Amino acid sequence: MKYLPLFTLFALIWASCKDDLPPSVPQAPAPPLEEVEVFAPCDLSESGEASAIKISAEWKATAKCRNYYYLGKKYWIIEMFTCSDFNEFREVLAFARIPDINATGKYSFAPEGDSIAQGQLRARYNRVTDDGDVPDDYYYYDTTALNDYFIIDSWDTLSRQIEGRFKVSYIVRQPRLNPENPEKVKFWKGKFRLPLRD
Repeated sequence: MKYLPLFTLFALIWASCKDDLPPSVPQAPAPPLEEVEVFAPCDLSESGEASAIKISAEWKATAKCRNYYYLGKKYWIIEMFTCSDFNEFREVLAFARIPDINATGKYSFAPEGDSIAQGQLRARYNRVTDDGDVPDDYYYYDTTALNDYFIIDSWDTLSRQIEGRFKVSYIVRQPRLNPENPEKVKFWKGKFRLPLRD
């Protein structure tokens, strides 16, 4: 009871200042589902699957991994592909610089052009057109995005399976090649499961 006058005073001050607060910054609404361009998973051998919400639409892709060497060290890249009805590439998401040892864990994304710190990956998104080999637009990781991540939950070398989750945002490289492509693309609630192939 002894704090009741203090609480009342605080409530009055808050109520009188409430109108002075700046309005929240409105977010642009997501485009309607019919305006989000979504393709089908590609028909590729020895591949897995990925899914997410792309901007506001359900998105499914084929997922593969491969290894590569950089400065004498072995790394992995996980790629996700979508294709046209004729199995021609349309989108490629790539997550690179996954370490060969102790790959499980949560990663953030390195800004384009910067060196990659431990615990960071390089994230890229490419749009492809025509018969699947003509660049459409190239996207960098959007450094203004909050709470993006790439989590590898399982990297099982015995069953040869990789599983994980992701949320990632991209911004188109300027000048934009195709004005019909969105300036920003966000993938969220992402999941992937794919075979580990050497």
